[in-house]
Amino acid sequence: MPLQNIIPNASDEQNAIANSLEMEIIFGSIPPFRRLVEDDLMERFSASRHRVRCAIDILVARSLVVRETNKGAHVCGFSAEEIEQTYELRDILHNAALRRIKFPVDPEILSALRIVHTAHISAAADGDMEKVFRLNNRFHSLIFKCCGSRPLIEAIELQEQRTYPIRTNSFGEDGYLSVVQAEHKKMIDALDHGNVEALVLLCRCHISRPVRDYLARHELIPAT
Repeated sequence: MPLQNIIPNASDEQNAIANSLEMEIIFGSIPPFRRLVEDDLMERFSASRHRVRCAIDILVARSLVVRETNKGAHVCGFSAEEIEQTYELRDILHNAALRRIKFPVDPEILSALRIVHTAHISAAADGDMEKVFRLNNRFHSLIFKCCGSRPLIEAIELQEQRTYPIRTNSFGEDGYLSVVQAEHKKMIDALDHGNVEALVLLCRCHISRPVRDYLARHELIPAT
């Protein structure tokens, strides 16, 4: 779990509220820029104001929610320009990490990737989107772990976190996860064969696809 996910001394109840809201934000039930009204959340979760505020603080730490002075908290949203710039940065970080990988890759990592890949397919078949989301994150974490640079890995994790709602935007579309899984398989093969150029191209294509859907769904005009 990335360091920015952690709020010291948060209770199980506070984490549970935050996790429930996180899934709703990530899968679009709570849309970008929607205010999180404390009174509404207190009633919904039968929780005190303190617990609700702490849960919101956890979401702020996860880069999913923003607090503004005298305005309260709202779900993060992006302009088309911000999305373009964020994904440009993600591409730079991914490229740097993938080109640091020393081949051959540890067989244990390849084995772990294959296990996660299989579990991802099963979770998608069962319709368990939260599990699909967690396994997807685990898959990419294992790949970037191969670069051996902790600061680079943490920078990638932070940008992934910021873009969770964009990355999951298309999970429910027909055939989308099948394409994702096919690309995951090709990434494993590229790692196994030491083909870094194929890996770079696969990752670039892989992360850019959901951006187009997100822009269309939220009627944002792509930057030119």
